[in-house]
Amino acid sequence: SSIHPMAQPAAEATECVRDKGGDDAFWEMHDLIFANQQALSVDNLESWAQDIGYDISSCLSSGEFRSEVLKDTADAQSAGGRGTPYFVVNGNAVSGAQPFSVFQQIIEAELA
Repeated sequence: SSIHPMAQPAAEATECVRDKGGDDAFWEMHDLIFANQQALSVDNLESWAQDIGYDISSCLSSGEFRSEVLKDTADAQSAGGRGTPYFVVNGNAVSGAQPFSVFQQIIEAELA
């Protein structure tokens, strides 16, 4: 949230959509958010969710998933996450935007 003030609401919006439509809906909302990062606002999050068939206005305004998203953030930070994105590949942390070669090296070492 300190880097991007809409990070928390965007994460909550995806959880609201997942709650109503499952994992496929979550990923559809995720893709909309990433495709429209320059236009993030609560109004747009609600509008994009509506575009894919979900009314999340009450979910988002109530903060229903606020604590869950905060817990996910705390869990990632305690596991070593210091940036976005953050991945764990078979127990190996990869934090921040990294080239494919970083993932390849970890995967090859794990397969060896």
